[in-house]
Amino acid sequence: MLNHLNVEKAMLKSAESDHFCGVEGPFGWQAKLEHKYDIKWEATLWNDDNGLTIQCIIAANDVKQAALQAANYMVRYHNIELYPKRPDEKIRNWYMSTCPTDECGQDINENVTFIEWVIDLARCGDPYIYGIDDSLVRQRVMAAASHCCGVPYNELDNLIR
Repeated sequence: MLNHLNVEKAMLKSAESDHFCGVEGPFGWQAKLEHKYDIKWEATLWNDDNGLTIQCIIAANDVKQAALQAANYMVRYHNIELYPKRPDEKIRNWYMSTCPTDECGQDINENVTFIEWVIDLARCGDPYIYGIDDSLVRQRVMAAASHCCGVPYNELDNLIR
């Protein structure tokens, strides 16, 4: 799961007023929030990396609370819909289907699975093996491996030498 992310650090991109804001969240997620009435905010969340867009209503007292709720939705949706289901899934196949516009995915070894990557990470401490050369790709792969292999993200991070 992405519980390693501190969603409270979601960045308010713009707060033109107390009734509208933009939020930049984890893993390429963004949101537009508009205060509609009472404590209701209309939110549109999207991720350009994978083309997903969702709309929801958020209950919040102010713009900062609405931004935090939007970030929580981003993490929840990312966990449910985008992560691999099995540790024997090939990393490159998963990455290319999750982030089709990221050309770095083509550099990932086409045969390595998540469980193989985790085992080799434990052996050598090098997260950039198998063509996972970009730090953002490494972060995404590590979060996905944490989810499908059942190893907490911080434990994987601690294996890096």
